[in-house]
Amino acid sequence: MTTIAYNHKEGVIAYDSRLTRGGTICTDSHEKMRVKGDCRFVICGVESDYQSFIEHYPDFQTNYTYRCRGVVARDGKAHSFCFNENGEYEEFELSFNEAWGSGEDHALTAMDCGLPAEEAVEMAIKRDNGSGGEVNSIFVKGDKELPL
Repeated sequence: MTTIAYNHKEGVIAYDSRLTRGGTICTDSHEKMRVKGDCRFVICGVESDYQSFIEHYPDFQTNYTYRCRGVVARDGKAHSFCFNENGEYEEFELSFNEAWGSGEDHALTAMDCGLPAEEAVEMAIKRDNGSGGEVNSIFVKGDKELPL
């Protein structure tokens, strides 16, 4: 799966680079951040669903079940998104730390202990077998110090 961590105070989204299919590790060098227009997405879930999600964003197909969730950075703010049990899209602006994916509990605990987003993902990688590889990060406001 994945670990994505958003630290609100620092305005950073960090994420791992492991891609799995079932219990198999496909690669530890998969780029999970996608760009569409002025939006940057970091998504966990089924790869084909998040490709479809980005292709259709923000006008989703009503007859398709998107099995993905995550964070979108736009207009200098982070927004959590998911599809509810009825398949309806939900998105809200974040004003607190949040995490997504199979390592989310580990990452949230690490941030509760004061670690920045990148270190929170590193801690999750130590305990979650669905997360691994390199830790990548972006600033929500799009600063040039980290890759866009």
